[in-house]
Amino acid sequence: MTNSSENWNEYMGEMNEAFLESLERNVEAQTAFVDSWMNAFESHESDEITKDGMEGYVGAYEAWMNAAQKQFERINDALEGEEVPIDEFRDIWLKAANDAFKEVTTTSAFSSMTGESVENSMAYKQTVDEATEQTLGTFGLPTESDIQEVGERLLEVERRQHEIEQKLDQILEEIESE
Repeated sequence: MTNSSENWNEYMGEMNEAFLESLERNVEAQTAFVDSWMNAFESHESDEITKDGMEGYVGAYEAWMNAAQKQFERINDALEGEEVPIDEFRDIWLKAANDAFKEVTTTSAFSSMTGESVENSMAYKQTVDEATEQTLGTFGLPTESDIQEVGERLLEVERRQHEIEQKLDQILEEIESE
C-alpha cells in the first residue's frame, strides 16, 4: 500500500471512530434528557405547562437531529475529498447542546419545575438548619440565632456608647467654656 492510501485509511478510520463516538454520546445524551424530562412530567402541573414543556423537548430534539444531519453531511464532504477538521464536529455538537438547552430552559414547564426544585431545596435547608440549631443547643454550643442575638446586642451597646460619648463631649465643652 502506498503512503497516501495508508494516510487516507488512517484518516477515515479516525473519522469513523469519531463519528461513532459522537453518535453514541448523542444517543446517550438524548436518552438521559428524555428520561429526566419525562420523570419531571410524571407528576407535574397543567396541560398547558405540559404542552409547553413537550414543545421545548421537540425543539431540543430537532436541534440534536439537525446536528446529526450536519455531521453526516460533513462526513460525506470528507469522503468526497474535502478537508474537514475534527474540531468542526465538536463545534456542531456544542452548538446543538446550547440550542437544545435554550429550547428547554425557555419553557414555562422548566421554570415551574425549577421553582418547585428550589422550593424543595429551601424546605430541606430549613429542616437541616433547625436540626443544626437543636443539636448545637443540646451540646451548649452557640447557634446561629445566638450569634445573631449577640451581634444585635453589641450594636445596641455601641449605639448607647456613642450617645454617652456625645453627651460627655457636650458636658466637657460647657465646662471648658465657663
